Amino acid sequence: MVENWGPRHPTSHLHYYFCYYYYYYYYYYYYYYYYYYYYYYYYYYYYYYYYYYYY
Repeated sequence: MVENWGPRHPTSHLHYYFCYYYYYYYYYYYYYYYYYYYYYYYYYYYYYYYYYYYY
């Protein structure tokens, strides 16, 4: 039983580490996308206000 548990332990640990890394990468990508979208919206609003004010 110990021989069967030996090889499966690193695989399970690697799977857990990969899942945690994937979740962290997904969360970071979502946060970066949200920040980029907010910055783009703010820039567009500022450009529209500048265009409307001068013209």
